[in-house]
Amino acid sequence: MLWVGLILAFITNCVAALIWQEYKVELEQQIESDQQIMEINRIKLIKQLEGYHYPSLDYAEKYQNLLRLYPDNFSTSEFYTYLISRISRGIEITSWRWLSQDGRLFLLMTFQGSFEQIRQLMTLALGYQKTSRLESVDIKLVEGRLTADLKLAFYLKEQVYEE
Repeated sequence: MLWVGLILAFITNCVAALIWQEYKVELEQQIESDQQIMEINRIKLIKQLEGYHYPSLDYAEKYQNLLRLYPDNFSTSEFYTYLISRISRGIEITSWRWLSQDGRLFLLMTFQGSFEQIRQLMTLALGYQKTSRLESVDIKLVEGRLTADLKLAFYLKEQVYEE
C-alpha cells in the first residue's frame, strides 16, 4: 500500500511539474508577445511623431506681423485661459511653470492623454498668436498613459509679463 501511495505521489508531482512547465512557457511567450506589441506600438508612435516633428520651428515672422495688430504686453493668464478653454476633456495637465530667460518667456508643461489629444494641445499652443517656438517635446509611456513634457517659447517686446 505504501508503494501505491508513493507511485501516486510521484505521478501527481510529475503531472504538476508538466502543468507548471507548460504554464511557464505560455507565460514567457505571452510576455514576449506583449513586448513585441509594445515595440511595434512604440515604432508606430515614433513614425507618427516624425510627421509632426519640426525641429525648433520658428514663428518669429508670424509673431512680428501679429505684433502690429495686438498689444505689446503678454498675459500668462490669457494664454492659460486660451488653452484650457480649447483642450479636450481627456487631457490631464500635471505641471505648468513659467520661466523668463534672455528676454524670452518659456512655458514648461507636463500633461497626459492620448496621442491625438497631445497633438491637438500642441497644435493649439503653437497656434496662439504670441507663441514663437516649440523648443522641445518629450513623449513617453508612463503607467499605460502617454505623458508629454513640452517647452514653448514666447517672444516679448519687453521682459515684463503678468503672472
